Amino acid sequence: MAGFGSRDLTVWYGVYSFTFHTSRMVHERVSVGAFFFPFLPLFLYFLFYIILSLWLLVLSLAIAQLLHHRSYYL
Repeated sequence: MAGFGSRDLTVWYGVYSFTFHTSRMVHERVSVGAFFFPFLPLFLYFLFYIILSLWLLVLSLAIAQLLHHRSYYL
């Protein structure tokens, strides 16, 4: 049975770090933009969550593809 290696941890830490820093950056931009444009926060949050959901979809498809190909060699 396959174990949970350091490479897997590195990938998951990279995904977590990217998501955390991106969400923090969007939150800071929205806080500044809310003073000037009342509609801007809603638009930016909507855009951010669309991009985040697409990112997670691509990531899950890539993991499924890797696990599918990996099962041939187990």
